[in-house]
Amino acid sequence: YMFEIFYRHPYLVISIIGVIFISIILQMIIGNVLGRMVNEAENMSATENKQLKQCKLKFVNCYKLNEGMGNVTVFVERFLEKIQAGKMRLTTMHRISGQLILFSVLLSGIGAARGIALGETVGQVLPFYVIAFLGLYLYFVATSFAGIEEKKLSLKFSLVDYLENHMVGRLKQTEEVLNQKNDILARSILD
Repeated sequence: YMFEIFYRHPYLVISIIGVIFISIILQMIIGNVLGRMVNEAENMSATENKQLKQCKLKFVNCYKLNEGMGNVTVFVERFLEKIQAGKMRLTTMHRISGQLILFSVLLSGIGAARGIALGETVGQVLPFYVIAFLGLYLYFVATSFAGIEEKKLSLKFSLVDYLENHMVGRLKQTEEVLNQKNDILARSILD
């Protein structure tokens, strides 16, 4: 009975499997992007990651404009919300992935209802439920392997540590050197 579903409802089954597959792929992309960023954040001073470089530059500009940075953690959390893969934010990808897995469950329910309406037996409709549960299981396994929340947390800690303990110190040191040079220049002009 399990494989008869492919012959009786080919388009619906292919749609369900396709939606599940796309949802899982999105989770893996998010995990991959965050994983690469975590690795790059280990050596922030020499990073080649475009988004991390932009984060450092924006931090420097905010620090200079505000004459200091009040809450680095909030700055980093805002940055994490804006991380992109291609043109799409990771947060948007994550939401789409979740909606797609729910859509696959909806399609499975529609398939079961359609089968019942066509007079199919419980055994003939059961594969739709099996596909739905298997899809949910695979989605949660992929989410677990992607480790999105753990990677996000690790990236957050690395960025906060770097910005608070390295960047702020360098910026203060640079500021002091510039102030000393300005004082010397002002004295030489006045003399």
